[in-house]
Amino acid sequence: MGKRFIAIGFSALLTILGIVAAVQVARGTANLGIDFAGGTSVQIKFNTRLALHDVRKALEDGGIKEFDLQELPTENKVLISIKKSEANIGDLSGKIITVLSQKFSRSNVVVDSTTEIAQGRRQITQGLP
Repeated sequence: MGKRFIAIGFSALLTILGIVAAVQVARGTANLGIDFAGGTSVQIKFNTRLALHDVRKALEDGGIKEFDLQELPTENKVLISIKKSEANIGDLSGKIITVLSQKFSRSNVVVDSTTEIAQGRRQITQGLP
């Protein structure tokens, strides 16, 4: 019972953090992943090792903005994630594939999978040509 003020203070702090988090989610300012916010994720496998900044530059030159890249260097793979967009989500994954295929030659780019999430609906495609 001697530590009750510490416990009450800690509980109050957690409650305030929870309220702040709920407000951010409600206002749309929380940094949610594509699983919650919607968007497109494309996993590309390259036959040869490419630098991540080359992939970033190719996408930016192709007119694709506001994306996140994650490199899987042991498998020569890159995961490209783009949160919710005004553009048609299916068109966005196609554009990513087209831009990378043109820049790095079609024989070097293999689409491992695409994931498209829009308004609570998920579509996953594996091994596209």
